[in-house]
Amino acid sequence: MLIIRSHIEMRKRFKVWTYKEGELPLLHIGPMKNIYGIEGHFIDEMERTDNPFRATHPDEAHTFFLPFSVANIIEYVYLPITGKQDYRRDRLQRVVIDYIGIVANKYRYWNRSNGADHFMASCHDWAPEISAGQPKLFKNFIRILCNANTSEGFRPKIDVSLPEVYVPPRELGPPDLGQAPNNRRILAFFAGRVHGPIRPILLDYWKGKDDEVQVHEKLLQDQNYTKLMGQSKYCLCPSGYEVASPRAVEAIHAGCVPVLISDNYTLPFSDALDWSQFSVQIPVAKIPDIKTILRAIPYENYLKMQKRVSQVKRHFVLNRPSEPFDLIHMILHSYVIIPFVSSYNTTSTASPFNLTKSNYTALPQVSYFDEPTTTPFNLTKSNHTALPQVSYFDELLTSSMYQRRHKANLTKGKTSLDRIEEDLAKARAAILEAIKYKKYTSQKIETFIPRGTIYKNPYAFHQSHIEMVKRFKVWSYKEGEHPLIHFGPLNDIYGIEGQFIDEIEREESPFRATHPDKAHTFFLPLSVANVVRFVYMPITRRQDYHRDRLQRVVTDYIGVVAGKYPYWNRSNGADHFMASCHDWAPEVSVGNQELFKNFIRVLCNANTSEGFKPKRDVSLPEIYLYKGNLGSSNLCQAAKSRPILAFFAGRVHGPVRPILLDHWKDKDDEVQVYEKLPKGLNYTKFMVQSKFCLCPSGFEVASPRIVEAIYAGCVPVLISDSYTLPFSDVLDWSKFSVQIPVAKIPEIKTILQAIPFDKYLKMQKRVCRVRPHFVINRPAEPFDVIHMILHSVWPEQERLSGEQYMKRIKRLITKKTKKCSSQKDQFTEMHIVFIKMEKRLKVWVYREGEHPLVHTGPFNNIYSVEGLFIDEMESGKSRFMARHPDEAHLFLIPISVSNIVNFLYRPLVTYNRDQLQRVVMDYIGVVAEKYPYWNRSHGADHFLVSCHDWAPDISQANPKFYQNFIRVLCNANTSEGFKSQRDASIPEINIPYGELGPTPQNTSLDKGSILAFFAGGSHGLIRKILLEHWKDKDNEVQVHEYLENKEDYFKLMGKAKFCLCPSGYEVASPRVVTAISMGCVPVLISDNYSLPFSDVLDWSKFSVYIPSKKIPEIKTILKEISHSRYLELQKSVTEVHRHFTVHRPAQPYDMLNMVLHSVWLRRLDVSLLS
Repeated sequence: MLIIRSHIEMRKRFKVWTYKEGELPLLHIGPMKNIYGIEGHFIDEMERTDNPFRATHPDEAHTFFLPFSVANIIEYVYLPITGKQDYRRDRLQRVVIDYIGIVANKYRYWNRSNGADHFMASCHDWAPEISAGQPKLFKNFIRILCNANTSEGFRPKIDVSLPEVYVPPRELGPPDLGQAPNNRRILAFFAGRVHGPIRPILLDYWKGKDDEVQVHEKLLQDQNYTKLMGQSKYCLCPSGYEVASPRAVEAIHAGCVPVLISDNYTLPFSDALDWSQFSVQIPVAKIPDIKTILRAIPYENYLKMQKRVSQVKRHFVLNRPSEPFDLIHMILHSYVIIPFVSSYNTTSTASPFNLTKSNYTALPQVSYFDEPTTTPFNLTKSNHTALPQVSYFDELLTSSMYQRRHKANLTKGKTSLDRIEEDLAKARAAILEAIKYKKYTSQKIETFIPRGTIYKNPYAFHQSHIEMVKRFKVWSYKEGEHPLIHFGPLNDIYGIEGQFIDEIEREESPFRATHPDKAHTFFLPLSVANVVRFVYMPITRRQDYHRDRLQRVVTDYIGVVAGKYPYWNRSNGADHFMASCHDWAPEVSVGNQELFKNFIRVLCNANTSEGFKPKRDVSLPEIYLYKGNLGSSNLCQAAKSRPILAFFAGRVHGPVRPILLDHWKDKDDEVQVYEKLPKGLNYTKFMVQSKFCLCPSGFEVASPRIVEAIYAGCVPVLISDSYTLPFSDVLDWSKFSVQIPVAKIPEIKTILQAIPFDKYLKMQKRVCRVRPHFVINRPAEPFDVIHMILHSVWPEQERLSGEQYMKRIKRLITKKTKKCSSQKDQFTEMHIVFIKMEKRLKVWVYREGEHPLVHTGPFNNIYSVEGLFIDEMESGKSRFMARHPDEAHLFLIPISVSNIVNFLYRPLVTYNRDQLQRVVMDYIGVVAEKYPYWNRSHGADHFLVSCHDWAPDISQANPKFYQNFIRVLCNANTSEGFKSQRDASIPEINIPYGELGPTPQNTSLDKGSILAFFAGGSHGLIRKILLEHWKDKDNEVQVHEYLENKEDYFKLMGKAKFCLCPSGYEVASPRVVTAISMGCVPVLISDNYSLPFSDVLDWSKFSVYIPSKKIPEIKTILKEISHSRYLELQKSVTEVHRHFTVHRPAQPYDMLNMVLHSVWLRRLDVSLLS
C-alpha cells in the first residue's frame, strides 16, 4: 500500500529541525491536556532528543518547525480578556512575525524558500489568523491546524488538517468503552454545549425529542458520556465555533461511527484515509433528515464501517514516545505526503515531497524508486539558482536591518551556491568582454590560441576555455564499486568512456572539486559499457536486450546519492551528468523520463530522432582506442599526395551502410568503397591517401571514422541523419567537413567533384588545425578531447544560472495564462496579472551616468513618453521602484535616445548611428562590469524605453549582444527587426507643453457628417499615397495636408466617426492616441506594425485596420461597417481610453503602467491573447 511505502520512507529519511530560539512559556512548551493538548505534546515530541525525526543540524533538515504555542500565547499574553478590543489578533500576529524575523535574520532557511519548508502546529481557534496580518509573508508557510476551515483560508494543498483530541489530565486520550455492534441500542448520540452556528440547529431539531437519536445539551448526573458513545451505532460530531470537534476522535476510540456535520471542513489525514469508508458526512442543511439518512444505511454496511473505525483507531492514538502510524506520525506523514496523493490520484507526475506549489530547495530528499508516476527526486530546475536570499520578511525589517543583512549576505553569509553563482557571473562577464573587444584575458601564457573559421567565435571559445580551466570544478561521486562504477573500458570504440571516468577521478585533475559544495557540476561515474558487459552478458535470449536492468542500475545509483546528499534534489539533476559511448546509453532515461528531464547526458549516440536534446545533452566523439595507445599519430599528409577522391571500408550494419555499399562497393576507382579490405592493404594508409573519407552511420549515428579521418588529415564526409556533431557549440563543422544526407548517397562523386580544389585545400588545412581537439592525452591537456568534453558541459552550467534565474522569477510571479475564451475573460486575465504585477514587480533603475543623455528625456512633443517614463521610475514615488537591485525583477537602462540624438548629433551632419550605438553599448558595459545582473541573464531582464525613430537601431551593430534585451519602442516595425515576443510596442503620444496629453473632445455617439478625417504632412510612403488619392477630394473622407487657420484639428477629430492614422517615416503615429482621446475610431493604415499593448488589448474591437494597398477603397470599407458595429467600436474606444492616458504619478491601468505591464509580460513570457 502507498501509505505503508511512504511511511517507511518517511521514517527512514525525514528530518525536522526545531528552532532553538525563544523561551518558555510562549515557545518550546504548550498545553498537555484538554482540547489544545495535542499542541504541547507535538512540540514536546519534536524536541525530544531521541526523536528519530530530529535533525542534528539544520543543514540536514527537510523541514523546519516553529515551536511556538498559540494556546500559550493566548493564555499568557491575552488573559484576562476584559474588553472587546482584547480579542484583536494583532498581538498574536506580532509574536509570530517577530519570531520568524529572528530565525530568518539568523539563518538562511526561511529566506531561501520564502517559508515553504517551515511549519507550525496548533489546535487553538485563533491559530489560522496568525497569517492574516501579513498574507504575503505566510503564503508558502505550512500551517498544521485543527481549525481546518476552507472558507476561512485553510489551503488543503499547502496546510495540514490536525485532529482535535481531548487529552484528560495524566492520560493520553479518551478511554475505550465501546460495545460490540449488537449491543449498541442507540442509533445516534450527541451531548454538548450550544456554541457556533451548527449546534443550535441540531439541538433545536433533536434535543430530547427521539429515543433513537439522543441529543442532549447537558447529561444527567448519573449518565456517562463515554459509555453512551460506546452504546451508540453513530456519534454525531457537529462543528462548534471551529469546524473540528474532539468528538470525532472520541467516537473512533468508542468504536462509534462518526457522523460529521460540518461545512468546509478538510478532514485530518484525508491524504491517506478515505473517511467515506468509516464515517458518515451530513451537510448542515440535512440535519432534519439525520434519522432517515442513518436508518437508510443497510446493517451490513454499518458493520463494515464499524469494523473500519476499529482499524483506523491506531492513527488517532497519542503515544509518548510516538510510534509508527500513531497520531504524531500521521501528522508528520500528512506534512510529507499530502500534495503527492492528490497528484497521484490524477496521474500527475508531481513529486511526492513537493511540499507546496512554490518550488524550493530544502524539501525532503525522499524517493519512491518503484513508483512510475512520480518524480523520485523533487525540485525543479529553477531551484538550482542562487538568487539573493530576500523574502517577503524583508518588508517587515527596517532599512538599516535590511542593509545589515544584505551586507552579511555579500560577505560572511554567502552560501556555496552564492559563491558558485558569483564565479559563473565573472566567467560570463569575461567571455562577453572577449567577444566585444576580440581579445582574451589570461593570467598565464597561453600555449594554444584558437583562431580561424573552424570556430564559430574563436574569442568566446578561447576565453570560455580559460575561464573553465580557472574555475570549473566537478565532483565525482565516491559511492559504488567496480566494475560498474568508477571504472570503464579503456580501449576499443567505447574506450573514451573509461578514459574520461579515470581522468575525472584522477587526484591531480585541475577540475576535481575537493568538496561537493565547491562543485559547479556533479559526475555520475557509471560505465554503461561495463553494465552491459557484466550485467547482461552473455545475451542468450531476445528479452535479454531489454534495458530495464540498465535503467534500474542508474536509477538506484541516483537514489543513493540523492538520498545521501542535497545536490541532485536542489536542481532535479540539472547540474549532474554522465558520459558514455555505448549504443544503449541514451536509453538510461527512457524508463523514468521525469527523473532525467534536466540531467545532462554526454553521449556518442547523439541522435535527435531518438531523444538527444542538443540544448541540454552533449555530443561526444567516438574514438577507437587500440590497446596501449591513445590514438593515431599525426598523419596530416600534404593534400597533393592524395590520389583517391573518397574512401570507406567497414562492415554492413545499420540502415545507412547497406545503401552506401549497394551503390559504391567495388564500382569506382575514385570513390573506393569496401566491405572488407583485401589482405595486404592498410586501412590507415588508405585514409592518408584520400582527399575525403566517408563516415556513414552504423547502428548508431556516431562513427569512429570521423576522428580517424581527422587524424589522417582526410576531410570527413558525414553521411547521417539526425546527428548532433561533437563540440558543435564551438566548432563550425561546415568549414572542415562535408555533410551529405542519406538520400544523396548516389550523388557522392558528383558532390565531391563539384568542390573546387582551392576550397578543398582550405578544408584539409582546417582538418589538421582542428585535430588537437580530438586527441586524448593522459593527463588531459588544454583544448584536447577531454577538455573539449568538459567545455561542452561547462557552458551548460554557465548558461543554467541565467535561465534558471528567469524561470524562478516567472514561477514565483504567476503561472502561464490560459487562452481567453472571450473579451471579458481577456480583461479578467489582464486584471489578475495586473494585480500580481502591482503587488510584486520591482524595477531597478541603474544610477550610473549623467544628464542629459541618462536619467532624463523629453517631456513634450512626440518623444515625450521617453522622458516621462524615466522620470516616473526615478521619482522615488513609484511603487515599482526596487530598494536594492537584488530584489529587482527588471532593470531599466535609463538612457534617452532622443537626448542622445539632440545633444550629440545637432547640428545634423550625419545619419550614421554608430555614435548612438556606442553610447548605449558603453553604458551597458559599465553596468555589466560593475554588477552581475546583465551577465546572469544575458540582458533578458533589462529594458530600455524610447519613442525616437532611431531607437530600434541601437542593437544593429551587435544583434547577438542584444538578442535577449527588451526594447520598448514606438517604432515597432516587424520588417525592421522588431520582435513582438521579446520587444514591447508602446503608443506614440504628442504631449503639449504643460499638459499630459490631448484634451478629450466630443465623445458622444452623435457624430457629424464626417465619415473619416486626416490632416498631416506628407512624409513616408503611405501618407503620399493617401494624399494622392483623397486630399481635398471628398466631403465624407476629409483628407488635408494642411488645415486652414480657422479650422481646429481636435474638433474635427471629435466630429469624425473614423480617424485615419497612416504611418509616416515610422510605423507608429500619435494620431492613434489622439483619435482615442477624441472618441474617434482609429483607422490604422500601416504595414508591419506591432500594435501597442496587443498582448492585452484586442485592437479589432476598437479600431479598423486597412493595409496600404487598399487606401483607394477606404470609403467603401468604412461605409460597409454597419451602424451597430460602429457603435460597438466607438463604445470600446471610450473603454480603452484610460490605457492611453498619462498621469503623474502614474495610476493603475494608465499608459505608463501599461508600458511597464508590457515589459512585465515579456519577462513572464505570457500573452493574455492566446
